[in-house]
Amino acid sequence: MQLFFKGKNTGKVHRIKRKSLIGQVVIVLLGLEVLFLASFTAFEMPTATGRNLNLFARQRLQMVVSQLPARLQARLYRAVPEIAEPANQAVRYSLYVPQAPAAIFIGYVLSYPLASIAAALFVLVGLVAPFFNVHPFVAGGGLDYYLQPGFGYLIGMVLASTLVGLITKNRRTTASQLLSTAVGLAVVHLTGLAYLLGICLFFSIFQDLHASPVWSQWVFEQARNLSWYALPYDCLFGLVGVALGFPFRWLVNILVAPDIAVKHHPPEQSLKMIGPMGG
Repeated sequence: MQLFFKGKNTGKVHRIKRKSLIGQVVIVLLGLEVLFLASFTAFEMPTATGRNLNLFARQRLQMVVSQLPARLQARLYRAVPEIAEPANQAVRYSLYVPQAPAAIFIGYVLSYPLASIAAALFVLVGLVAPFFNVHPFVAGGGLDYYLQPGFGYLIGMVLASTLVGLITKNRRTTASQLLSTAVGLAVVHLTGLAYLLGICLFFSIFQDLHASPVWSQWVFEQARNLSWYALPYDCLFGLVGVALGFPFRWLVNILVAPDIAVKHHPPEQSLKMIGPMGG
């Protein structure tokens, strides 16, 4: 339903759209689905260390050069002898799960507060769904999921989607997109690392050491795997998610139909309703 108001003195017509509750619910559920799909999506990517990435790039370049004509190959090998050098070791690969970029994506597309609701529901469903024999998280879920090394990153995703939504709300500039991506990823990883170290410290001080999580003795290895190796790909896919999210953001705005408020009317101005019910 749309209402139109006309100012007595100015004659300007201001359109007001009412928010669609059903549209907002559908959008939140779609955001929730995006997060769950991301949590069960894994890519085999080169482990993000400088030497390993250089080795990967060299091998891929050698594969491309090997498909070229022999004369052109010889000229390239003369110009860049390093291309012809055989690799002395194999490229190491790790599984990468794009959860952090998914949080950036829904924060940009859904904006605040819908993105915050979707991310919070994602964590909540993961904690309570096992009671209904549903295991939405990769490690199962449940109320004891707070003992998992990656639980702090889930909390960080809620915060990140909120901040991205706030930074980019009513803004579509390149600066706001880059800033929101950087802030969102920083929040995800700082929150995850703080939780990872904090829970180990808590068990070492207030609990019996034998009751601490099994992974606590490899806490720095967990931090390396969850942050150091993942961060370069989070940055890459986070920026891709924001770029791809622009048309989806427009669609969300159409479905949700945010209010457009009447602004800056003079005190003496009277308003007359026109439209479906007005004259």
